[in-house]
Amino acid sequence: MTNITFEHPWFLLALPIAALAGGALLWWSAKERRKAIEKLTGKRKLPLQRILGESLCLLALLMVLLAIAGPQWPGLTRSNTASRDIVFLVDSSRSMFVRDIHPNRNEAVKRIIQASAEKFSGHQLGLAVFGEDVTVLCAPSKDRNFFRKGIEQQGWLQVTGGSNISGAIIELCDALYSGKQFRGRDIILFTDGGFDFDEQASIEKVAATLKKAGCDLLIFGVGNPAKESFVPGKPDAETGDIVRGDDGKRVLSRLNSKKLQKMANASERIYYIPVATKTFDLAQIYSQYRHTAAQRASHEEQEMTPHFREFIWVAGSLLLAGLFSLQMTRGNRKNRRTQK
Repeated sequence: MTNITFEHPWFLLALPIAALAGGALLWWSAKERRKAIEKLTGKRKLPLQRILGESLCLLALLMVLLAIAGPQWPGLTRSNTASRDIVFLVDSSRSMFVRDIHPNRNEAVKRIIQASAEKFSGHQLGLAVFGEDVTVLCAPSKDRNFFRKGIEQQGWLQVTGGSNISGAIIELCDALYSGKQFRGRDIILFTDGGFDFDEQASIEKVAATLKKAGCDLLIFGVGNPAKESFVPGKPDAETGDIVRGDDGKRVLSRLNSKKLQKMANASERIYYIPVATKTFDLAQIYSQYRHTAAQRASHEEQEMTPHFREFIWVAGSLLLAGLFSLQMTRGNRKNRRTQK
């Protein structure tokens, strides 16, 4: 969180001057009125309504001066350079063993993460895999040796079942990102999108979970989007060992971009990149993504600033108008009493 800045900070010098001058004027005025009241009634107590009205008048003046100074409302800047918690969430369902990428989708993702880990300098890296459930192999840490051990675990490619993407994101946020936030948070998801019937939670719930956790989601869609391929029963299975459905037919898979893009459209925190079967520089794409996100956040802060300033103007003006109306009403009452 940044400090409040002001477009015209020199107007702030008028705030203590106005407060002291206004306070002194109110004190002197109250003192003189108490003397006058004491002469007329023998009492020194001032009407509460008058004290409150004059105090609000001073407050309104200070608010107007604050608005003229042009306050810049702070926001949480999503920097592309500051240290962040980044968790690589890898789909390890059976469809990710399809060989439309060499040697298969899952192994290709593993190699890309291994090759890019050292390029994420300054960030804390974590790793999780999922199918129907999530397994956290490495919580976010700057210890790259610990992170590499998580990648090199032999069992992490053996997760079976469908691709419950929405459930995995929610479960991961609850497990790792539910506490107090000290750094920016990102999940980098690698998946082929699975099948539509795999999902066990709504996209709206995913968006709400990400917002609550203060986490952004970058999705890399892997696999051939145009051609379906047979899903092997095991990562190293021969051509004849394939997955069959309940009807005995062979299960086919391709990149489900439509499903992943629909997820991205649900929230500004979600961004989808269909890399398909191409090789790509993960660290470079992430850096560009963070740069774009930081610019968007900066623009949002600039959008908020004039609204906050307008609020002060309107509140101060309404307060002054209300006090003027109150003063006019009080004057009319005095006139009527004098005429009587």
